[in-house]
Amino acid sequence: SKFKDYIFGIIFYRFLSEKVEAEARNALEDEGCTYEEACNGALEEVTAEEIYDYITDSLGYYIKPENLFSTMIKKINKECGDEVFTVEDLELAIKELPKNTSKESEKVFDGLFDDLRLQSTELGASVADRTEIISKVMQRVNNIDFDMEHPEYDLIGTVYMILMGLFASDAGKKGGEFFTPVGPSKLCVELATYGLTEAKNIADCTCGSASMLLEAQKYLPDGFGHIYGQEKNSTTYNLAKMNMILHNEIYADIKQGDTINDPQFKDDDQLKTFDYIVANPPFSTKSWLKSAKTEDVYHRWGEGIKIGVPPEKNGDYAFLLHIVRSLKQTGCAACILPHGV
Repeated sequence: SKFKDYIFGIIFYRFLSEKVEAEARNALEDEGCTYEEACNGALEEVTAEEIYDYITDSLGYYIKPENLFSTMIKKINKECGDEVFTVEDLELAIKELPKNTSKESEKVFDGLFDDLRLQSTELGASVADRTEIISKVMQRVNNIDFDMEHPEYDLIGTVYMILMGLFASDAGKKGGEFFTPVGPSKLCVELATYGLTEAKNIADCTCGSASMLLEAQKYLPDGFGHIYGQEKNSTTYNLAKMNMILHNEIYADIKQGDTINDPQFKDDDQLKTFDYIVANPPFSTKSWLKSAKTEDVYHRWGEGIKIGVPPEKNGDYAFLLHIVRSLKQTGCAACILPHGV
């Protein structure tokens, strides 16, 4: 199941790479040269740095021609003369990416590929062994038709969710730890935003891979002001950030942390409130009560009249009360909970 991190990371890197290529192609359409040629001085009046700045202004990041996924595939297929691909080429490209971002998107890309451990001996004892297996994965990923010109046909998102479900099952975990299936996601979003075409903001305090938040894109055709999400698990948190970028929500506010004991969205010393909340919290979380003591500083267990502290071995009501406290007076929330609640 650990191998999912390599597949996800490589799929995602190819997506980022092809976005850069498409942007460069549009910019150079009338110049009669490729992205690589332009960056190597084919245009007297335009420098490589100016091209990188143009792409960064549009996408929030850039990738140099030599670090493109397609360039590495050519090396793997021995289409670049004497240049040979090694796993270190991919490692270097991934290390460079966070440096090649705008100030606004710098945090988005920070740590995004932490789970893509290309020096791990689990991939192989030597660089040659690791290169062989990563080359195979990259060639397989290269054979997927991403259909970049038709984003409404979300092939990459579909592949992404299917893989997540398969690997979650393989690891002996429920897929719900990573994402909520389309049916329940759709129901929650429709209930929370019934009758609306747009929303000021929407939040998910246990967002997993952000599948619920992304479902809101489809049911609020006029969009929303801002997306907020929090996820405890570091790997799943990075998947959520990747998923947002895949769906052109690069500036969504996704943060990592324990929602009950370390809520990330606050106004001064109180919880930030939202217009709409959708959530599928983990069912019956054990030992959820850590720093969120009986006298909760955010008053989630009641203020004046005590609601009472939820049972320590069943965290369902804790999440529900957190959602209630995080909701504006005029807001609406839809939350999936186990039948015991």
